[in-house]
Amino acid sequence: MVQFESAFLVAVGYVVQGLHLAPLFAVVVGGTLLMARKLIFVSNGPLGRELGNISRCFLSFDRWRATYHRRNFLVSGALRLLLMTACTACQAVSPVPAGTPTIDPTSTVVSTSTPPSDEPFTCQSFETSEYVLPFPVGIEYKCIQGYVGRTYHVGVFKYGLDFDMPMRSTITAARAGQVIFVEANHSDQDYGTENANVVIVQHEDGTYGRYVHITKDGVLVEIGQRVTQGDPIGLSGSSGDPGNPHLHFDVTQECARPNCPTIPICFSNTKPHPAGLVTGESYTAEQY
Repeated sequence: MVQFESAFLVAVGYVVQGLHLAPLFAVVVGGTLLMARKLIFVSNGPLGRELGNISRCFLSFDRWRATYHRRNFLVSGALRLLLMTACTACQAVSPVPAGTPTIDPTSTVVSTSTPPSDEPFTCQSFETSEYVLPFPVGIEYKCIQGYVGRTYHVGVFKYGLDFDMPMRSTITAARAGQVIFVEANHSDQDYGTENANVVIVQHEDGTYGRYVHITKDGVLVEIGQRVTQGDPIGLSGSSGDPGNPHLHFDVTQECARPNCPTIPICFSNTKPHPAGLVTGESYTAEQY
């Protein structure tokens, strides 16, 4: 049955692509989902995040993202099951090859990254971690998506963390290092990973901390600047994910670009989290 369904989805995908409707189809459906989030006022709730994650797979295909990434389409609602089926079909005809080359923004060297392993992660000695929560001491935020999320935190992104932050909340350096990349010009209404404002900090051991979805003109640091743990580096926003203000934070080891595998980390200044921060749990940044 599973094989039949997979074959059916692939066939549907090829029909859509063969009729040259795939770009328009992807944008119409993705735009509908984004509009649905606003119309039913669930942008920041579980349903809103689910709709946003589903729409991401429609609006992020390299083939047409440069031309069709704007949300200019409003059509009538559709059943979620139908949308997920169509999304799977589109992904079937637009595969991402394993080991896609990725490039460090500060280097011309190309590295072929592989997704992280599925070995269970444990964080027993969190008190000695090099990292603290990426927001000021005394502040509490909810982790709205932890490691190995149901939708977006998979593959190379499996060790990403999303914190539910109101617009223009202060983001601080989770670890000391040097700023190697900033982007601050995208609007909070721009959609897609390529339209997210970001700060990337390289740490002394060669890892990279990535702070994503910063609000327009909300970057507080410059390339080449050295930051210490706890320094303000930006203001939260929704660039790249309209209507869903939050901070996406992750750490990579081999390179800093989007396709680089993330690695698991612990935070020394909050309550115990032996398997990583838990989705739905709130965490307070304690003194360190």
